[in-house]
Amino acid sequence: MDFDLREVPATQPLCEQSGQWMRHQGDPAMRAGLFQQERVASPMDERIDAGLDPLAELITMHGVFHAKLHFSSSRATLWPLRDPCRFLIRGISELAGADLCLAFAPGLSG
Repeated sequence: MDFDLREVPATQPLCEQSGQWMRHQGDPAMRAGLFQQERVASPMDERIDAGLDPLAELITMHGVFHAKLHFSSSRATLWPLRDPCRFLIRGISELAGADLCLAFAPGLSG
């Protein structure tokens, strides 16, 4: 089930927002160097082609209904149909490896 908490009577007071716009700027020390940062290629960037095919197979054939790729940490987060309330985190080496699909039961998709 999917509920909009603004529509559930018991939670309506918790979801009320003031009409006033607010800006949260955060720590000035963090903001000072924000635009001087440069993106560094991660192992996920370098091996993405090796990780996309197993990811597609996990989604289409092995019951993974949702996946997120985290490039900065070179990890994938996977949500399987057999246990949808828990997610699994796998590194790029595991994602690109041949054994990952064996950990998921075939035929659970759709």
